[in-house]
Amino acid sequence: MPPDRWRRRTGGRAVASGSGFRLMTLALPHRAALVASSVADLRPEQALNRCVRGLLTALRRVGVDPIYPGLDAVTAGGRTLAAVSLAESSDGVTLFQAVLAWSESFAQTPALLDRADPEGLVPMALAAASSFTCVAALSRGALSLDLGSFAARIGEGYRESSHVDVVPCAPPPATITADEAPAAGVEPPPDAGTATRQGRIGPVTAWVRRDRDVLCDAGVFGDLMAPISLPAELGRRVAGVAPDRGSLRSALTGWLDGRERYLLGITEAELIDLLAEAAA
Repeated sequence: MPPDRWRRRTGGRAVASGSGFRLMTLALPHRAALVASSVADLRPEQALNRCVRGLLTALRRVGVDPIYPGLDAVTAGGRTLAAVSLAESSDGVTLFQAVLAWSESFAQTPALLDRADPEGLVPMALAAASSFTCVAALSRGALSLDLGSFAARIGEGYRESSHVDVVPCAPPPATITADEAPAAGVEPPPDAGTATRQGRIGPVTAWVRRDRDVLCDAGVFGDLMAPISLPAELGRRVAGVAPDRGSLRSALTGWLDGRERYLLGITEAELIDLLAEAAA
């Protein structure tokens, strides 16, 4: 039986999860809430840096020496230990997630993905098994912590790193608008043209659908992070645009402002090139 394939609302690269891993989710009223009163005070990449600090502090307290080099990876000894990701809804509510390799490592991701995604719809960059590690390989004492105890350590980590109080609470009911459905812009329709290139995190795929001489829809997915509504907004932005690079450049230049609309993983110019390749 193939393993389940679960799409994180926070985006990022494909990683193994489930048994042997621990998932941490931090929900914030806006991306800068840990350190500032206004969302404008932090860019998305700065928000990632602030959000990961509580996890880093918790790991240090159990004998691990982690480093956050940027974007989506936490490393220890130069090897990947956790994958982090960030997403914002249209009202600014922000989710930060970390998938932490606890007793297993991300080295098993390719084999699991081959079984869960035999058609190869989910792009993935391959890496040597030696480039990954896990908490169990770095700290014997950490394995004596059950999930509740480690969660308490994470709470202490955020209290120390961000000076915020962490208290237990029930999660609020989920509300997802039509343009923020998790599948929006994710996998291409059967009649779409596609193009893929390597981004800063890993492979990124863009797709477009044409109606005669103009585009009618588009999307982007893969190893990147973006606001939840961005794929649907992209489709609306290019609807009616001619499928050539010049027309796409006119429609999209300046559209990604790096604050309200952004793609962490590829640049605006790379997105335009990808869409043009997909439309060719």
